[in-house]
Amino acid sequence: MMNKKQYTAPAKIILFGEHAVVHGQPAIAIPVPDLRATVTIQPRQDGVLRIVVPALNVIWSAFDDTNKDNPLIQMTRLVLSELGNPAHVAADLVLESAIPIASGLGSGAAVSAALGRAVSALARRELDQDALNRLVYEVEKLHHGTPSGIDNTVVVYEQPVYFMRAQPVELLAIGSPLTFVIADTGKPAPTREAVADVNVLLQTQPDTYRPIVERIGGI
Repeated sequence: MMNKKQYTAPAKIILFGEHAVVHGQPAIAIPVPDLRATVTIQPRQDGVLRIVVPALNVIWSAFDDTNKDNPLIQMTRLVLSELGNPAHVAADLVLESAIPIASGLGSGAAVSAALGRAVSALARRELDQDALNRLVYEVEKLHHGTPSGIDNTVVVYEQPVYFMRAQPVELLAIGSPLTFVIADTGKPAPTREAVADVNVLLQTQPDTYRPIVERIGGI
């Protein structure tokens, strides 16, 4: 029997290029290692694979065909498919997170990345960082509609990145220690809605808002 093991992923913040990165502008983002999502594998002997979220008091079957739009279920199934649908993956995957939801801190990407790592470990199959990043990006589409890909990239690689959509990822090295203070208002602001609002402005008033997006990206 496998002992309980934990798999994690960090939060993130975008330092420069927020929103503009969705529209092809460059951005710089960094991981926030002190805020993490964690998945604990609790082995089972009955052949059942479940996703357990104590904070929400919910338990989902990973093979619930009626709930495929659930991001956690989708992530689990994408990883299993990537690994060739291995048998004997029975466990409770217990998810806990210190990352505030809908606060621009990459909660969705972190949860997906931690879950992907746990499922890969449970299946005893290797899932490299590039593959994990690609799968988390697919799930990000459920969270954000048209994600840039920056959240999943900085969360999965857990390194600062210079990111531009459809361009190779550039991982950044930090020359000296830096301290950032991050304030949370406690008021959720879903990224999907904010991205959609910006899209509307760009479509309805491009002459006004396209130059703003380009200036944001001029890092």
